[in-house]
Amino acid sequence: MEERRADPDVATAADIGGSATSRARRRVVTVDDVAGVLAQRDGGWVLANDLEVRVLEALRGYGGARWRLSALAATLDAGLADGVRLRRVSRVLDEITFQSPHRVRVADELLGAVGYACAHWNHHGARGWLSWALSAQLDSGLVKSGVLPGPGVESLVGQSRLRDGGFGRGTHWICEMPDGFWDRLRSHPKGLADVVAACDVATPARMLAKLADEKRHDRELLDLVASHPRTPKRVLETIATESYAMPQLRLRVAQNRNTSRRVLDWLGCDHDELTRTAVALNPKTSRSTLARLAGNAAPRVRVAVACSTNVSTRVLATLAQDSEMVVRSWVAANPTTPPEALELLLADRHWVVRACAAANPSTPIECVESRVTDRAIRVRGAVAQRAGVAPVVLETLAGDLKPRVRAAAGSNPTAGGELLACLASDGCEQVRVAVAANPAAPAGVLEMLAADTGTWTRSWVASNPSTAAVLLRLLAADVDDFVRRCVAANEAAPGDVLETLAGDDCPVVRAHLARNPSAPAAVVRHVVANAGEDTGEHLGEYVRLCAADNPALPSDVFDTLIGDASYRVRATAARSPHSSCRCAAPSRDLNDPDSKKEQRDVG
Repeated sequence: MEERRADPDVATAADIGGSATSRARRRVVTVDDVAGVLAQRDGGWVLANDLEVRVLEALRGYGGARWRLSALAATLDAGLADGVRLRRVSRVLDEITFQSPHRVRVADELLGAVGYACAHWNHHGARGWLSWALSAQLDSGLVKSGVLPGPGVESLVGQSRLRDGGFGRGTHWICEMPDGFWDRLRSHPKGLADVVAACDVATPARMLAKLADEKRHDRELLDLVASHPRTPKRVLETIATESYAMPQLRLRVAQNRNTSRRVLDWLGCDHDELTRTAVALNPKTSRSTLARLAGNAAPRVRVAVACSTNVSTRVLATLAQDSEMVVRSWVAANPTTPPEALELLLADRHWVVRACAAANPSTPIECVESRVTDRAIRVRGAVAQRAGVAPVVLETLAGDLKPRVRAAAGSNPTAGGELLACLASDGCEQVRVAVAANPAAPAGVLEMLAADTGTWTRSWVASNPSTAAVLLRLLAADVDDFVRRCVAANEAAPGDVLETLAGDDCPVVRAHLARNPSAPAAVVRHVVANAGEDTGEHLGEYVRLCAADNPALPSDVFDTLIGDASYRVRATAARSPHSSCRCAAPSRDLNDPDSKKEQRDVG
């Protein structure tokens, strides 16, 4: 950062800090004010608080950055970022300017701030990055498999980025944006109104078809249309056949669950490996296409076929003999794999494959019990965790030399009471913890473990839904706050115990209590009302944040949290069942005459 302290006409950080307490009335930071301090060198400008000091401190020394000044000032005016995050927002906006959107990795907590800044920002990069960020709500769910990232402009170019963070990000920041945010996007000079329409899950199919026809050369917009669940089949086919130079668009079509089987069969022969992988993961893909993809040279494609539940047993039996270990392991974990192939995989040379086959519920239990003396610890542990294994097998594994195997036997829900009582006195706390977390543990065993010297063991007893109320009352007075917070989070805890914990000295205990859906409404109101009074600002925010995550939150408490001063609390409350703004953009009222006229015009 270029230092400008030598110029007497420029307000330095020390000068600004010294004048921060000169008046008590808060002064709102505006675009003109922040830009004027640096551009006009108004060294006598008076600030009202430390937040404004940090604004200028973060921006001081950057020449020719008017676009960034405007974005950060607008972010502050909206209350979407505090002074601690200003430097990070500034750096993110720098990256947006000088890099492609798919290269920018933004933390979830900053998405709202940067999104709002882009809405105020007339730079050409605002459209590209905001399109990528808003497209997260159209994620088809393939990111959960860990094979493909979610939608986004060019987010799939280069296999090295498949492991990057940020894919499949949460969209709660979109839900709680101010109403003026969407109006500003629709009137944006760089044309963000069509981006809003393509991201809205309530956009009619006719409007999506019109956008695809009018903006056929707009890669960012087509990326959103191809990901939209309401896009017509014919439009998806057109995008797939006309996007020769844009493989990410064909990938979006392959991901879309509305794509016809005929187009999926055609995309199964695509030259792009990721597109073929998406075709294999699509549940609408035909078995004949899956059989063809099972012989593909790319291991990633064969893994996707092995994960599919629509593939034929004959293809799975063939993939069970694949040369790649990762392919065989996914076949071993597939519940539709035939028992004959699973029996073969139980004797595989790699322990990962044997462990997956032993954990598969479709594997015959007698074959699983034959691996009780397997040389791999993970395989023996998988055998110990299988429900339905013979008691003699569990007894053998309960005496294993490795604590991990004994712990797996202690976590088995079909283990007998005598065996669990024996493991509860094991010298290794890892084994005792497994027994304490087992819902099938007898009351006498849990009572013995509730007096254990290990905090970890007592905390799992406090979390066990089978723990008796008398033990929970005892553990609610434990000297360790971690044990008390586990009691507060236990949905089986009686009401009197939760009322007692509402006055706990530890704010984290009260936070877990506020998140408990079984907590009485009066207790939740008391905890939220007193959050922040006897704790710091950060801990008080954490208590309210946990309360906003409670699915059984009282309506009056929700009304309070949805207007909370903290951005994160408002965002979490916006995801709750009480919130009526679950979608990213306001949905259209189909009974509105203007909406009907718009649909007729589109048609």
